[in-house]
Amino acid sequence: MSTESQTGQHDRDPQKEGPRLLVDVFTLTGHPGTGKTATLIGRDGLAPLLHIPKARIFQAGEEFRRERRRSTGKEVLGFAVRSIHVDRELDSRMTEFMKNSLDTGTVIAEGRLAGWIAKKLIKEETEGKKPLRIVSILLEAEEEIRVRRVLRRDIRRNPSLTIEEVRKQITERAVKDLEQWRSAYPELADIDPLDPNLVDLNKKRVYDLVVDTGPLEIPEVAGTIYNFLIDKDFVGLPPQAQIYPDP
Repeated sequence: MSTESQTGQHDRDPQKEGPRLLVDVFTLTGHPGTGKTATLIGRDGLAPLLHIPKARIFQAGEEFRRERRRSTGKEVLGFAVRSIHVDRELDSRMTEFMKNSLDTGTVIAEGRLAGWIAKKLIKEETEGKKPLRIVSILLEAEEEIRVRRVLRRDIRRNPSLTIEEVRKQITERAVKDLEQWRSAYPELADIDPLDPNLVDLNKKRVYDLVVDTGPLEIPEVAGTIYNFLIDKDFVGLPPQAQIYPDP
């Protein structure tokens, strides 16, 4: 893939040349506790590494929490139940965000339906423009690992939270989310959008890379994804750049 692509031109920083994504849309998907947020925007995350500004990152969960704060003045603690209407509105905004990447430059979308929604757009042409170039990553981890991660994250805001409560929330949420997605999108009636082996109508895998984050620290997860992107020519490297992480 040419480093002089349209997306590359948008991402070029004449003052400080660095690694840049050569796709239009990058999605990061996974169940709660797989490490999506830290892998994306943490200190050792992909967005800082690839010089993607905050304005070109869409995080479905953060968008929901921001809207809830705006409408109620309250913070969302733990797992909030959302209506189908709210989910569809968020998904619609994320879809438009992805489509606009042909004008804004590379965008990153993080959410549990982000990969599935993005791959639906591959065949679409927006206002006569070329189809989007998309790469989708799925993060996985065993449920008990995810439970403990979510507990560590949320107990700071809710000191009375117990591991049993988190385990119940995660289990129930997986069931309710799938039911709600299938109610909102008939095409999901017989599939799980977070299935690592999910394929599209052309029998091509929806997820270009599946990473088991259970045994890994965040820099290792980010490094695994980054090296995959380089190997597949999805990243343009400046002269004398090194593969991440530095051995």
